[in-house]
Amino acid sequence: MNLIAVRRGARRATVAGLFATSLLLFAGCPLEEFTVETIFLRPQAEVVGSPADFGYEFDEVDIELGDDRKVSTWHVRANDPKGVVVVIPGSDRNKSRYLIGLPVFIPNGYDVILMDYEGFGDSSGGPLMLDRLVEDGLAVVEYALTQHDAVIAFGVSTGASPAVAAARQHDLAALILEAPLILRAEPELWLTENGFHFPFAWNVAVAWIAPQLTEDFKILKHIGEVDEPKLIMQSTEDEVVTFRSGQLVFEHASEPKTFFEMRGGHGDMIELEPELYTRTVIDWLDDVLSGDAQ
Repeated sequence: MNLIAVRRGARRATVAGLFATSLLLFAGCPLEEFTVETIFLRPQAEVVGSPADFGYEFDEVDIELGDDRKVSTWHVRANDPKGVVVVIPGSDRNKSRYLIGLPVFIPNGYDVILMDYEGFGDSSGGPLMLDRLVEDGLAVVEYALTQHDAVIAFGVSTGASPAVAAARQHDLAALILEAPLILRAEPELWLTENGFHFPFAWNVAVAWIAPQLTEDFKILKHIGEVDEPKLIMQSTEDEVVTFRSGQLVFEHASEPKTFFEMRGGHGDMIELEPELYTRTVIDWLDDVLSGDAQ
């Protein structure tokens, strides 16, 4: 992401892995065990740190989904909160990796809920499925709605599609997307941005990826159905999710919408320019909740 710096090489390898697997399939290699989910979803188990390390009060909330499935969350409390921000994460990080985002919101009057998808961090469950990312994000948003009337879904990278799904199903205060991943198109966008112009290759990738995607991961189709105010943030220097991805999501989004052009690698903006990042996000959110957003 995200809200923190990530292992760039590993994340680049994820997009490249989708493309490479597609080429192997094109060559006739037997790759039945490879799917978008097995390549793309790589859960991090170890939870390092907690909100207490930042001096914040929080509750550990486990959301039961049935069949021995649960989503583990930290509900971090602000004084007299104006709203609740639900951070819906990327494809390989657990909630502890998003702790660095707490100082953006908590001192400025917003609760934050950090979550683990099933099979990530402290959450039980599995096997890993794209549908379950959406179910997990939706369950956490629904919990947040029991805590406050103003809920903001903050989707990061892969978490953008679950965040959009939650906004389509519920009346939220706002939607924020940082480095929104277009899973179907990312191999083509990434290869093109990196100087590889081989249409046959990305056609193979799309032909392999598209049938495996669930409806909720068709983000360009569904972002236009979201009526809530939207802030879409994308770096021109992101080496994982292309700048064009953020542009496309913004272009397909309905009004009201705002685009924030960032700098730095995937997830680095918050550390490179924390004051600008915080001011941009909080000023926008405060305007939305006050009714002044354009």
